[in-house]
Amino acid sequence: MNLLKNVDWNELFKNVGNKLFYIAITSILFYILYKFCKKIVERFFKNYSQKSWSNTNWTLTFSRIAQSALQYITLFLYIYTVLDIVGIPMSKLLAGAGFFGVGLTLVGKDLLSDITNGFFIIFENQASVGDYVSVVNMPAAIGLVKSVGIRSLVLIDGNGSIIYVPNHNIQSIRNFSKETYKLYIDLPLANSSIENPDTISKEITKVNKNIFSQNKDLFIEEPTYIGIHDINNSGLFIRNLAKVKYTDRGKAEALLMEGYLELNLKSEKEQSKSEN
Repeated sequence: MNLLKNVDWNELFKNVGNKLFYIAITSILFYILYKFCKKIVERFFKNYSQKSWSNTNWTLTFSRIAQSALQYITLFLYIYTVLDIVGIPMSKLLAGAGFFGVGLTLVGKDLLSDITNGFFIIFENQASVGDYVSVVNMPAAIGLVKSVGIRSLVLIDGNGSIIYVPNHNIQSIRNFSKETYKLYIDLPLANSSIENPDTISKEITKVNKNIFSQNKDLFIEEPTYIGIHDINNSGLFIRNLAKVKYTDRGKAEALLMEGYLELNLKSEKEQSKSEN
């Protein structure tokens, strides 16, 4: 009780009030500064993306990284400033933190590993926003790249779930979007088709041209009729090749199979008429 009597409450409230006031002003200034810098970053990359020679995926990737870096730097400087206002020097805090300092060192080690791995992922262009990738040492980490940051790689899987992969856990990345995906389709046809392979070639090519003309944004080039792939008791099997993006393979296969199925049904109807 004697200790409380010796406290100058007016001075205490005055000091606390001053510190809270300075913290409030600092918070407002840092918020304005962050928003201002973020606008500059967004405008810079927006203008850059409008250049005819710019790479959209690269621009999106570096835009996200720049914004992420700005966020971390602003947060660090804000905490440093607030601690200084409160009267806790950062250097002394780290020097005498004991176990907290050891824990902070371990966290810093992972953070450094995240940044290092993230740098090489970006610098070597291993993955960009919009690419379809998988993390080789993490089978469940496969999907569309939402962002590549200095701390983590963010993916969207086939179910729409978000997957966060810390950069220090990434050993190797398999990128399915760097090269053209070759989609092979083996199609069974009626037995009567064995007698007129030239007609089948023309009909398949016609189907390919028709589907390609209506879906040029889906195919990299017009699907190609390769030829007879196999002949057995079930009938004739022909092979077709389509070049697409990895993420478009399912839709492309469905469209082609639909077109080939209509052709096969037509062939079976003609065979039925000739038999009658």
